[in-house]
Amino acid sequence: MPLPAYAGDTPAHPYASRDTALELGFQQCIEQFRTALLTAPLGWLFVAWLAWGRISQPLLLNWLIPFVLAWTVSLIILARLTHRHITVARDARLLYLAAVLDGLAWGSSLLLLSMDEHLYLELIVVLCAITALMGPTFISHIRAYRFHSVAIYAMVCISCAYHRDYAYVEALPLLTGMALFMLLIHAHTQRASARVLYGLQLQIENAQLTDQLRERLRAARHDATTDPLTGLANRRVLDSALATWQNRVVHSARQLSVLMVDIDHFKQVNDTYGHEVGDRVLRAFAEHVRSLLRSQDLFARHGGEEFVILLPDTPVEAATNAGDRIRASLENMPLINNPPVRITVSIGVAQHRDSESIDTTMARADAAAYSAKHLGRNKVHLAP
Repeated sequence: MPLPAYAGDTPAHPYASRDTALELGFQQCIEQFRTALLTAPLGWLFVAWLAWGRISQPLLLNWLIPFVLAWTVSLIILARLTHRHITVARDARLLYLAAVLDGLAWGSSLLLLSMDEHLYLELIVVLCAITALMGPTFISHIRAYRFHSVAIYAMVCISCAYHRDYAYVEALPLLTGMALFMLLIHAHTQRASARVLYGLQLQIENAQLTDQLRERLRAARHDATTDPLTGLANRRVLDSALATWQNRVVHSARQLSVLMVDIDHFKQVNDTYGHEVGDRVLRAFAEHVRSLLRSQDLFARHGGEEFVILLPDTPVEAATNAGDRIRASLENMPLINNPPVRITVSIGVAQHRDSESIDTTMARADAAAYSAKHLGRNKVHLAP
């Protein structure tokens, strides 16, 4: 079942995952073909073992040398591809060239002269086996398999014409039988290739869905813990942090200071300039104050124009100085320039005591902020 639409999703092209699967299959095919070529010397040894004592050694060497050259060129081509970013559109011809060279090299074994009929038929069987064994190698990019098989079959046709005077076997039944064999192998491999590519496509789509789900969960966590207007921690995060600190300060005797910050006459800002300007002022205020705090300090919106700052491991004197720096930095500068709006803040400071709850500390900080307002605003007041 598809995931429901989400504002953050980017609609994908309907064929995007299939195209990506084709590219991934192409890359896998190159890796698998390179691995298969590295095992090719075992095949040479097998052919040499079959022909040993049945044809002259110079003739066998004359076949083996071109085979090694074709094998080396193919490996160089594939090594070049594996060391760069590859795409089907740009690099498919190089893969096909390597496949053709390998197919021609294997098929050239039938051009050995002075063979008996049994050796010729044994080499035909070897070529059929090579064709079947290479199917899984090219299964993720079936077109390269066709080039490889056609190259082998072309060499069988050439060998039949080349050895027509030797009458090793009847050419027409041999070519017909081998063509039918290759068609059956290709039909089976084609179906398997389609399933492989479909599996790759499903993996890519599942990965995309997983990324979407992960992004949604991240966005949901962000929405659940962040004030949407200011981007600060919201009340839920603040309550959780206070509960955590209640346990920490009790068991470890760590100091915790609280600043309760209230913007003075904020209602006048909304009444004079409108709520849109008021929202801009709140965002600018949050950004400015956050720049003055440490990374370990928690800055949260308590509600409306009230904000809370938790200062862990901070004595009350340092917390008071921090509050005064915030107050002084705001009274001397406009928070926004169009229109120019200046604000002041009243700040209450309280330090948690061993004998009280965190809620009591918060209440004392709130009362201290109220006292700062009562004393004329634009002040920092320390709770008794």
